[in-house]
Amino acid sequence: MKGILIIGHGSRIKEGNEAFEDLVKIIGEKENIPVRGAHLSLASPTIEDSVRQMYQDGIKKIIVLPYFLFGGTHIRKHIPEKLEVLKKELGDIEFILTEPLANDPLIIQALLERAEPYLD
Repeated sequence: MKGILIIGHGSRIKEGNEAFEDLVKIIGEKENIPVRGAHLSLASPTIEDSVRQMYQDGIKKIIVLPYFLFGGTHIRKHIPEKLEVLKKELGDIEFILTEPLANDPLIIQALLERAEPYLD
């Protein structure tokens, strides 16, 4: 069974974490497979907690979507290290780590749409 794990940074600010949870819920309502969220740090659930729960639910292939703009240390080092530890722990699980949002045309379009009302 497949699932999606969306990873955000996490925040000490409750409203930031709630906004992320809302995003995960919205995506979950649009997909026909299980979708969970996790925080890299500062908030719960952690990546480890979410992956273990997904595994217990029978999900053995997890598409990992980092909700980060650019491919810095979190994307290139911290998240892959956590996933590797979980792979060793759980064994028969597969992770597919996608690229960060970066310069995706939809991100660029969203930014331009935000600016549009103020350009005149």
